[in-house]
Parts: sequence; structure tokens; C-alpha cells
Amino acid sequence: MVNSMWRILQQKVQLFTSMRSFIMEYSIKAISKGISYSTIGLEDVIELEKDFLKEEVWKAINDSGKGTCLDGFNIAFF
Repeated sequence: MVNSMWRILQQKVQLFTSMRSFIMEYSIKAISKGISYSTIGLEDVIELEKDFLKEEVWKAINDSGKGTCLDGFNIAFF
């Protein structure tokens, strides 16, 4: 069960990584077309770019309670 949960977590991380790549590409296109929008500060960017620690992942899983989604995770997990 732990292996399947870990596999699901890895798939979700891959999905969010793909989404981040898409957003970066979209942002570059928007900037090149003169579209502006608010941004976050450098400290927030650095914090968001950090890799997850294994302990943080397990804490999020254990603190989230019973999952309400089909994959067993609820919004508290994310």
C-alpha cells in the first residue's frame, strides 16, 4: 500500500511539474506580447522551487485524515 501511495504521489508531482512548465511557457508568451500581471517575490519563488522532503510528504499524508477523493487524498494533502 505504501508503494502504491508513493507511486501516486510521484505521478502527482510529475503532473504539477508539467503544469509548471506549461505556465512558464505561457508566461513567456504573454510577456512577449506585452501582457502584464502581478508576480510573487524572489523569496517566495525560492521557497516554491525547493524539493519536498520525504518527511514533509509523510507528514502531509498523515495529517490529512481520511481522503475524500478516489485516489485516497483530500485537499489538505495538497
